[in-house]
Amino acid sequence: MVPANSTCASACGLAWLAGSRRFVDTGAKVGFHAAYIQSNGESKETGTGNALAGAYLNQLGLTQSAIAYVTEMAPQNMKWLTPEDAKIVGIEMTVLASNETDPAFPKTDNNSSSQFPTKELRSQTVKRVGSADIFGFDLPNMPLKETTLIACEIACESNPDCKAYTFNRRNSACFLKSNGSRVLGNPLADAGYKVEIEARLHNSSITIFERTDLPGGDYKNFSDMTFEQCTDFCETDRLCASFTYARRSMTCWLKASVPAAISTKGAISGVKASP
Repeated sequence: MVPANSTCASACGLAWLAGSRRFVDTGAKVGFHAAYIQSNGESKETGTGNALAGAYLNQLGLTQSAIAYVTEMAPQNMKWLTPEDAKIVGIEMTVLASNETDPAFPKTDNNSSSQFPTKELRSQTVKRVGSADIFGFDLPNMPLKETTLIACEIACESNPDCKAYTFNRRNSACFLKSNGSRVLGNPLADAGYKVEIEARLHNSSITIFERTDLPGGDYKNFSDMTFEQCTDFCETDRLCASFTYARRSMTCWLKASVPAAISTKGAISGVKASP
């Protein structure tokens, strides 16, 4: 609980999220920002810190949308949690007012027919998954560049060949897809799919980080392997905690830990949530 008219931010906010029930009293504030390090007097975002925070938040059972919300604000700023945002991203909490529970925060319905934290935004045809990536199956001439998430969703809905999409927020790029098999976590993307393929989608325990290498900790490697195969191996191997995949050499390195991350063009890494 955050007491009335007090502030719980940064590491305090991460600790507050671990509550089996979460309360904020009248006038209390809870804030979040990306993990950072101090370098030459400046606060610089750290991929390693965010990866570890993401793994921790995954273990708490937070949705990918909530994890992205908690870690996306630059270190110099603070994202203050509002009741509206909490409901949108799925952070369950209770606001106290005059010692009474605010009915604006109902408990999450765990009886939903969908296995994904989706939001139907435009119709009953397309469902969106926040902070996610449906990898592979790109239609020809992808991506659609300099577009928006809504425009990407409309393009998929209106194209009979499109069964799913991924929108990369970093590059404002839309990838329309002919099919889908796995929904991966990705803090820099949003994905969607047509309800007709929902039954064959698998909700992966892997969160991917593009242009990222996790050097060290290798216990096994494979050559001439696709990214999807690399993800399969890590997901099904109990020893695997993370992996790095090199696109050019098609090499997959499985790791028994989550090493410190470095930015590397051409590499993509994945971190597996603990059971």
